[in-house]
Amino acid sequence: MNGWYTFATAEVTIVDAGNLPVSNASVLGYWNGLTDGTASGETTAGGLAIFDSDPVKNAVGTFTFTVDTVEVNGTT
Repeated sequence: MNGWYTFATAEVTIVDAGNLPVSNASVLGYWNGLTDGTASGETTAGGLAIFDSDPVKNAVGTFTFTVDTVEVNGTT
């Protein structure tokens, strides 16, 4: 395996109107730029969801993660 592989990590924090963390929220998003694809996960007790991109060989450019949908207790 020649060359360097790089990946990105997106940390998404979901909070409510009172700025308090929301746990167990379903987060759906997508990567674009140097890599593409969808990612989904749930927030922790602290409202945090973490997403890793696919690795890219000899990466030059930008990784972008966009949150598409957040669902909490059946409400989007």
